Amino acid sequence: MSGLQIVVTWLFFLFNDGNLPNNNSLTLSYGSLQTDKGDYSSPFSSQNKVYDATLQFKPHENLRGIRYGTSAFYTESGTVMIGGGISKTIVFNKLEFTTLFHPSLTYIGGIDNKRTSFPINLRSSIEASYSITKHISIGGGFTHISNGTVTHPNNGLDIAKITIGYNF
Repeated sequence: MSGLQIVVTWLFFLFNDGNLPNNNSLTLSYGSLQTDKGDYSSPFSSQNKVYDATLQFKPHENLRGIRYGTSAFYTESGTVMIGGGISKTIVFNKLEFTTLFHPSLTYIGGIDNKRTSFPINLRSSIEASYSITKHISIGGGFTHISNGTVTHPNNGLDIAKITIGYNF
């Protein structure tokens, strides 16, 4: 998944059609960790629940719409991640597509220790959402967290999630 995310992200950063958001946004997500390679559990029935919050600021005018922001998440396995980085959102009418990269400090807890083992990880996400009002959007996405093979194990954490966003 991370290779696809990297390709999509670079395409997003190169693409600039003028349909960029002009607001700050807060996104709250609820999801589940991948249990086996390619097998995502339903976010509503998983034993590996993830709670996530991302704050993105207005895009910088001279950086092709790149936004900076911060994010944090917690897994029921006991992993906590906090970091900041860059993102880009492209808007097509009421649809928004976002990709982000956030290097993050991580405390790895429980079973997650078998997937990644370094206190600094890179979080990459791809999300799609639909604006139901001027300020509220709903959607979903995927997140991959990896230490970039700095240490082993480095299977990473993969998360499927549903999101609700607030633009202000």
